[in-house]
Amino acid sequence: MIYYVFDTEPEALSAESTIVNNIKSWVQQYSPDAITEDGQKLKGRNAKTGELTNVYTTRWAIPVERLDGKWVFQKPRESDTTPIPISQVILNIVATEEEYSDTWFPEPEIL
Repeated sequence: MIYYVFDTEPEALSAESTIVNNIKSWVQQYSPDAITEDGQKLKGRNAKTGELTNVYTTRWAIPVERLDGKWVFQKPRESDTTPIPISQVILNIVATEEEYSDTWFPEPEIL
């Protein structure tokens, strides 16, 4: 999987917020039944069927700090955002892209 990589947490949070706002903008225009009336929450989609669920979200991802101090979250994939064009979802995102590595985070503690 490809992840966006940022030097700071504020940069990562800003990019994640941009993705959410890009999605909301498209949904309000083309699929208003998938967003609350106040425009704050989006209905999720079933990953297998693409059907809207009754579960709402306000986030795309939660950025996580790597061992090297950089901040990451998964880059949206076309299959994650259908029917929204991926070009719309990632509009104005400026980030380094890296393939996920197990070395980014500490080894899980085995009890």
